[in-house]
Amino acid sequence: MLSENGTLNVGRKSLMMYRSSVTTSFLRNKKMPLCLAFLLKTLVFTFAMFGILHYLLVLCRQSTDLTKRKYNLSVLGNGDDRALESLMSLYNISNSPKGPWISRLKIFVYDLPGDFNVNLLDPEVPRFYDCRDSMYGVEVLMHEYLLQSPYRTMDPEEADYFFVPLYTSCFRAVRVNVASRRLKEREGILRGRGSSVEEDQFHFLFSALDYIADEMPYWKRQNGRDHVFVFSHDFGACFTYNEEDTYKEERQQSMKALQNSILLQYLGDLRSNCFRTRKDIVIPPLITAKELLEKNGGLNGNGPIKNKQHGLYFRGKIFFKGDRDSTGPGYSRGIRAAINDTFGDNPYFSINDGHSPSYLMELENARLCIAPPGYALWTPRLAESILVGCVPLIIGDDLELPYEWFIDYRQVAVRVSEKNIKNLEEIAKAIPDSVLEKKKRLLQNIWQHFVYNSSLTPNNAFNTIMWRLAMKLEPHRPVGNHEFS
Repeated sequence: MLSENGTLNVGRKSLMMYRSSVTTSFLRNKKMPLCLAFLLKTLVFTFAMFGILHYLLVLCRQSTDLTKRKYNLSVLGNGDDRALESLMSLYNISNSPKGPWISRLKIFVYDLPGDFNVNLLDPEVPRFYDCRDSMYGVEVLMHEYLLQSPYRTMDPEEADYFFVPLYTSCFRAVRVNVASRRLKEREGILRGRGSSVEEDQFHFLFSALDYIADEMPYWKRQNGRDHVFVFSHDFGACFTYNEEDTYKEERQQSMKALQNSILLQYLGDLRSNCFRTRKDIVIPPLITAKELLEKNGGLNGNGPIKNKQHGLYFRGKIFFKGDRDSTGPGYSRGIRAAINDTFGDNPYFSINDGHSPSYLMELENARLCIAPPGYALWTPRLAESILVGCVPLIIGDDLELPYEWFIDYRQVAVRVSEKNIKNLEEIAKAIPDSVLEKKKRLLQNIWQHFVYNSSLTPNNAFNTIMWRLAMKLEPHRPVGNHEFS
């Protein structure tokens, strides 16, 4: 209907009738709104689930980051492999600009009376353990390698260092056996003079130092500063940690006599005066098990992290001589006992006391291999884990590890403070498999530094130690006026 001005005039009644007809028609066809409603609900649900999953993923990442910060875990990132390749190259001595220093190194080896070293290797001399093939045998190998090495000089006047081939650990093996089995003692230096093995060890050391000071003019030239010793037993040149301080005076005398000399030892206890990081060098223990050495840091075997049977693994002595009932921290500072007490029944852990013929297989089936201290504040578990290619989880405060002057253990291992032992499971699970895989890959580039072998390959333990000695001479090299770092 047209109005007077020519516009369409729709009445209210007509409009209401139109709306009613459209609504009625729409409601009659129910399939279209049901489909639309279903699609809308599906989209809303999908976006909601996506949002929830994204939120949970962010929370998980934040939780992992908080755990890493909380326990001071420094791990390799998830970026490209250029930084990883750089680290791998760094661990090769021949690629390092410091490598050529070794070729200029000159060491004079003292020719001490045989009772201080080679006579102890006599097969007729009974020993508590083998002097060459036990984990304490580095003192023998270092002597033998130096005698045949290119670093040896026959002219003491041109020597950078004077190596003192003193077999203190081997002497202990002989002396313990003599004392325990009451065997007939030999005359001379092998004869026990004190009331204990430790007392005789100190006498053995002091006798050697007296001989060097009296017979060799070079000790007094630098007050022993350019003399190198190997102390491969548990407590280095202290020989013992005695809670009652029975040998306190002897330890002080030993440390005073050697206060300037360079000590190569397993012990890196930063809280003890038996080790001084300024001058001493922490070296790895001798690993002789052929099946471990053949693994080449995991190059031969050892599958992906995701397929490992155990989360954390340890096998070894947990208690020592009744420490379970002692009131003090006892063996391993109580660390091994604490791990056993806290996680012994936890299925994520495999904690085992004593030896096993399947030790190698067990190491290979672990995501992380626990390396706690033993009788002293060091352990062969670290070297064993590295040789097999199992990422070490290192526990021990105030501890300097072998080769920390060039190996960044944050990149190849996990270090946990003693106060966080109770949180080991949380810490281990916070580290992604991808990060552990990169750590494993780096282990394949450092394992040679933990192997003592006669081939004298550039990256073996012997050459790595020589490298460190050479570095201590730079940048000042004039003989008789060395500057040590």
